[in-house]
Amino acid sequence: EYQWGLENQMGTEKAVDANIAKAWENSSSTSETPVVAVLDSGVDYKHPDLKNVMWDDGLKYPELTAMGGGIYGFNTCDGPEKTDDPMDTIVGHGTHCAGIIAAQWNNEEGGAGVSSEAEIMAVKFLGGSDGSIADSLKGYAYIQAAKESGVNVVAINNSWGPSEYNGVQLHSVS
Repeated sequence: EYQWGLENQMGTEKAVDANIAKAWENSSSTSETPVVAVLDSGVDYKHPDLKNVMWDDGLKYPELTAMGGGIYGFNTCDGPEKTDDPMDTIVGHGTHCAGIIAAQWNNEEGGAGVSSEAEIMAVKFLGGSDGSIADSLKGYAYIQAAKESGVNVVAINNSWGPSEYNGVQLHSVS
């Protein structure tokens, strides 16, 4: 009852929502857990609503560890020594998006994500002093390598938002 945003959150037009309830009715489980990559400011993988829905198989894939990936994903923006840690330390936007997608159901914490089955792969390219399109492309390369290695990546969240978060500027590469 508290997930008010799922149905006509604006209350102005009938059926102006994401039709999540209908999607739940039509969903079917597979034996392979779907993984959604969140390409953003990282994800707080210790968050009470997210810690049990994080994709944490990164070290099982030699191709991904060779790229510098870690347990939960990849970090392109905090220098070569931090590529294995996609923790959302500054912005919080990636954590917010991950929660909308897959926050754990029925754990008596904040909210519940729209998926009860998906795992979140954290791919950080925004944070520190800035993020660049080049960094985002490194993130996409990691996600592509994961998919090619057999990870069931079914979607990529690209909700980068406006060009500035708390003084962190998104710059394009020329």
